[in-house]
Amino acid sequence: SEMVKGFPGETLYEDSDVYHFNMTKVTASEMATALQLREASKHIEAVQTKQLRSALALRKATGAMSARNTRKAETARDGTKIALVVPMTSRGTDMSAVEQSPFWFNLFASFMESVDWDNNKHEFTFYLGLDKGDSLYDTGDAWSDMRSAFAKNTRRALTWLNVNNSTQKSVLGDQLHLKLMHFDGTSGAPSQVVCGLVQQAYDDGVDYFFQVNDDTVIVSKDWASSFID
Repeated sequence: SEMVKGFPGETLYEDSDVYHFNMTKVTASEMATALQLREASKHIEAVQTKQLRSALALRKATGAMSARNTRKAETARDGTKIALVVPMTSRGTDMSAVEQSPFWFNLFASFMESVDWDNNKHEFTFYLGLDKGDSLYDTGDAWSDMRSAFAKNTRRALTWLNVNNSTQKSVLGDQLHLKLMHFDGTSGAPSQVVCGLVQQAYDDGVDYFFQVNDDTVIVSKDWASSFID
């Protein structure tokens, strides 16, 4: 027969006989029972491991849906998220700088005028889709220039609309955003760019999608609330 060892107790109780190593010999029957219990423990561990793996796989499969439901709950409290999806290209134009884009003078300017920023409850994001390698929009510092122009034109429009400084800060920080994406092999295929932008917006938790062109002029005031309501 083998010796069965116990475990030492905490230092506080080390003088107690209860916590000393158990040096008592065991019978063959007791050893057999101990081995059976060990095998049973291994079996339980294997079953639990299998169940855990299944649970993790299920969580991974449903994680995106759960995350989106969480985002929707947050949106219900914080306001509706709206994506303006815009495919853009400089192909066929003679523009030499991103500031010359019709996006600023048509779509963006009319958009800024269409929103009542003092009472706005929505969160807008412009998703601009570019052809990879576009000679104007996707080269050098173009993306940095686009972000700078976005901030500059936002401040300029808000100032022209007599929006106070506090609201301007809120718009620039929380209510209006820009996201740039480029796509390979989509030259002359704006619908593919739109699909890619909408997919990204959906993954970002956006609630509504509005496809427009860079030369679109928005005429209706507070159009977002009208669409939703």
